[in-house]
Amino acid sequence: MYVAAISITTTLAIYGAVVSTLAVVWGIASEVRHRKTRVKAEMALGLGARLDGQATPPLVKIRAINESHHDVRWTHAWLQQGSCEKLLAVQFALGEPLPKKVGARDAEHVYIDAAALRESGSDCHYDFDRPVVAGITISTGQSFFTKPAVLALPT
Repeated sequence: MYVAAISITTTLAIYGAVVSTLAVVWGIASEVRHRKTRVKAEMALGLGARLDGQATPPLVKIRAINESHHDVRWTHAWLQQGSCEKLLAVQFALGEPLPKKVGARDAEHVYIDAAALRESGSDCHYDFDRPVVAGITISTGQSFFTKPAVLALPT
């Protein structure tokens, strides 16, 4: 009866092939993960104060958080409630206008005068006592959204 024995050289060769294959797969997966664009959108309601101590009107803060390992260009921001969607271009109360660069592993934000949005003369009249969704778009055309949130404005 003949029993096939695997030599130490063969065992080491198989082990080396498996380890090197895993190393190549790990490297490719890491590179794909690093190149992927990951951006989060956040929305919050806030009240600020000016340098003279006066309170600002209620502001909606829309924040773009870049979790990628490369810069992205934030081009658009909007609010949506039901079928009402409004692109926000010139209504920023504070901060630089869009487009703006969001660095790798960094965040940028814009502020919108919430009272002006609620009372705007357009077809969209936001009721911040009902859920609102904020959205952002980057230069590649990808859009990212917040979860619906109620931003109850102080009366």
